[in-house]
Amino acid sequence: MVDKPDAILIGPCYGELFWEFFRFAPYVFKKIKANPKCKIIVCTRRDRYDIYGNHADEFIPLNVKMVGGLFPDCFRMTGLTPEMQELIENELIENVSEDYEIIEHIKPDTSNNQFCNKDQFPIRQRSFFYMPQHNNRNIIEPYLDGRKIVVLAPRYRANFQRNWPYWDELYDMIWLSPLYSKYQFVICGKTGEIVEDEMNRYLDINYIPQENNTSLFGVTMEILKRAFYTIGSQSAIPNISLILGTPVLQWGNQKDLHTKTYNIYDTKVEFIEDSDFNVKSEIVFNQMIDLLEV
Repeated sequence: MVDKPDAILIGPCYGELFWEFFRFAPYVFKKIKANPKCKIIVCTRRDRYDIYGNHADEFIPLNVKMVGGLFPDCFRMTGLTPEMQELIENELIENVSEDYEIIEHIKPDTSNNQFCNKDQFPIRQRSFFYMPQHNNRNIIEPYLDGRKIVVLAPRYRANFQRNWPYWDELYDMIWLSPLYSKYQFVICGKTGEIVEDEMNRYLDINYIPQENNTSLFGVTMEILKRAFYTIGSQSAIPNISLILGTPVLQWGNQKDLHTKTYNIYDTKVEFIEDSDFNVKSEIVFNQMIDLLEV
């Protein structure tokens, strides 16, 4: 009987994008560094593969559709019962065990109040060394026109109190201004979780075809790293932009959290305090003019 190679199993990861990107994956990176001879098997959503990128030896897609009241909530998915979650995880372990000897299984604790524990993986035990797959760079090249990139992050969730209602107005203001010809504006976020521009005036990363060795998140990271600025209400994409070193214009009701706690490299950020996510589009646009016309 041939010995099976040792492996560390990561996931499944059910929760919000930024909870996985900022709070969980960097903990995984540090564990991987301490076990360099182990195979790394990651189970997460297909569009999120490049949170782990070249740190992983194999990816297994987490196929849970966001329907019927299922939506990410911190480290868990609301509506996914513990019994359903156990079935998914048992099947995953069984499949992986056919080819590998699982020496460690790392996943977020989604039980009781642990699913919203921001310190479940202490920051001193995390390494923010992201390694997206290289081909993401290649597939975005045909869509970039050489102008400086400004990322728009129009986050939207159904029945969510923190949706900003003026994205369509901002899209129109940009289009009618000199900024539209000076910069290439790119909409980042996942279809169904963003406010799309119905007139298709901006590059939307969801329309960049994906290949087996790319992911939507990998494309997002490559765009953010090349961007001149990122614009959006407090949410995952602006926070990820800060971690990748690209300046941000952001608005919301948690200034310290989104300008200090998550801004681990002290990237430039302008923050409009907006307690009810109702700041007028004119205010955001005028701030954009001040930042982009320097």
